[in-house]
Amino acid sequence: MKEIASADTRGFLMLPQGPEQVGYYTNGTPGGGAARFAHPTLLSLICRVESFWQAEDGRKLGIGHISVAGGTKMKDHRSHRGGLDVDVRPLRQDGNNLRVTRFDKLYDHDATAKLVDLFLDSGEVDVGYFNHLRIRGVKFLVGHDDHLQSLSCRYRKGAGHACDFGLDLTTGKTVPGSTC
Repeated sequence: MKEIASADTRGFLMLPQGPEQVGYYTNGTPGGGAARFAHPTLLSLICRVESFWQAEDGRKLGIGHISVAGGTKMKDHRSHRGGLDVDVRPLRQDGNNLRVTRFDKLYDHDATAKLVDLFLDSGEVDVGYFNHLRIRGVKFLVGHDDHLQSLSCRYRKGAGHACDFGLDLTTGKTVPGSTC
């Protein structure tokens, strides 16, 4: 088996894959962390949201695609190249770490809405794509019935930090394939 490095040429870090005592699990292909290289700011955001979530609810968050090493294009994705997009599964009522769509009986609307609020209330996410429009701050995007994709296209100049999904913070340029 080919081992995957924990950092890529951009200095982006792989989200740890299944460490004990964390409030998330990883999903999606390619496996082994190959599609979970995150800009350090996004990695910090995921860890903060996961920590706040665990204080509220014992269910783990499903973290999927972020970016592959070096930011090369991923099959079936226009974005996910700058390490600043993250796919997060909606919550299930039964707490199982499995896929669920907004149409399934086991989909937990209220918990998913609270999770989206954590991302939006961070001040680092402006919009998320998820096709359950009764949730604050989400927009419709084809193919997003079973996961939330967090994105933001606003660059905060002069702020103490900048976490702008869809923007490459190392160059200040819009990420290729971004919807911005």
